[in-house]
Amino acid sequence: MYNVIKNIIVFSIPINFVWEFAQIPLYSNMSWNLNTYMFCLVASVSDAVMTLAIFFVVAFLVNDVNWIVNLKFKEILFKIGRASCRERV
Repeated sequence: MYNVIKNIIVFSIPINFVWEFAQIPLYSNMSWNLNTYMFCLVASVSDAVMTLAIFFVVAFLVNDVNWIVNLKFKEILFKIGRASCRERV
């Protein structure tokens, strides 16, 4: 499980950093300086935390922490649908 979490963080932060950085031209008050880079880095780390949260929510719903390793799209949709329709006591 540690490797899955590490991989999510290692891939999520750079991908989200590029995404955040690509949006800078859309804001008129953003300039290209160290504060902008730090702002994008903080946003990327926050996105990585949200990605981990989504991972653990799905792991809880499908009752399998390794769900992402053996990902089969139809099976995951079925399990999430079944878990969300299940009556909680």
